[in-house]
Amino acid sequence: RLTGKNVKAKHTLLNFIDQFVNEAKAKGELQSAVIAQYQTAGIHMKNYLQSTGRDDILLTQIKRAELDAFELFLLTYINDVTKRPMKRNTANKYLVRIKTVLINAVKKQLIAANPFDGLKIKNMKTDKAFLTIEEIEILEKHDLGKNESLIRVRDFFLFSVYTGLRFSDARALTSEQIK
Repeated sequence: RLTGKNVKAKHTLLNFIDQFVNEAKAKGELQSAVIAQYQTAGIHMKNYLQSTGRDDILLTQIKRAELDAFELFLLTYINDVTKRPMKRNTANKYLVRIKTVLINAVKKQLIAANPFDGLKIKNMKTDKAFLTIEEIEILEKHDLGKNESLIRVRDFFLFSVYTGLRFSDARALTSEQIK
């Protein structure tokens, strides 16, 4: 238990993340996309722990240094798909998810204090790139290999571009709402 190898105790971080997700699902408190983000945060934490030779960690063993090491792991681990490490704002999203889980552990009195207390998670300002009129026209005119699925996605995207509706708002739009 001390080394974190073969930890089978009930109150481990990975078990608690799973418990948190299952409770959120059962209560219907979170949308499926948010639940998926918590699950992904758990996967990243599991990968971090495995990179340190551990299967899991007791909630009571999580200290600030552990969170700093996890943050460094997120910012330096080379993703197999993208072939680059995470950007700062993406890593911050996973840190916030783990922070929320640990706040829940404090509320359930499984740990005395949240190791995130006093840690400021600041997002970096990013420049947003916008499509030019020419790029939108190229997208409009492309035949997309006559793939019906891609055409539907493109048309949906262009509808959002021209109306200014967010994806979620456009998806929720009904014919009764159109005048």
